[in-house]
Amino acid sequence: MRRGRLALADAVAVVAFVLIGRARHGHALSLAGTWQTAWPFLAGWAGGWLVATRWARGALGSGLVVWAAVVVGGLALRALAHQGVDPLFALVATVFVGLLLAGGRGLVAWWG
Repeated sequence: MRRGRLALADAVAVVAFVLIGRARHGHALSLAGTWQTAWPFLAGWAGGWLVATRWARGALGSGLVVWAAVVVGGLALRALAHQGVDPLFALVATVFVGLLLAGGRGLVAWWG
């Protein structure tokens, strides 16, 4: 059950990152626009979860794997989809996604 809560917290963190970023940059929060921005990061998250559930141990270890997959996979897929990967965006994404993932996992740990 805890693994499911961690997965949900991670997915919510990724979507929150996308929604905050879109709002901050004045983009519409439409379902289509949100999906266009979110899918590369959600795909990275899904890949990270597959790896983390097989090889990483504990919330910290799996969180680090998921964080790396969201950022590296998400940015790589954005580049392949010609969505743009500015170095400053990559830095902000790395830090902000890490904070959101850590916060969500902290809430899961606190909640029990």
